[in-house]
Amino acid sequence: MPNKQRFLLLHSTGSAPGHSEVDVPIIYTDYYYLEALIRKQRLHDHQPVVNTKL
Repeated sequence: MPNKQRFLLLHSTGSAPGHSEVDVPIIYTDYYYLEALIRKQRLHDHQPVVNTKL
């Protein structure tokens, strides 16, 4: 069992149909959650959501 103190979201599901990683912390769910919060803030600040200059 991972150390739950290192996660933001403690109750995530990796694959509900496959009954895999159900109700556990998953590192990539934290990443996508933080990415969504940053994008929301950028929209609020009228900034580009993604970097289009590659």
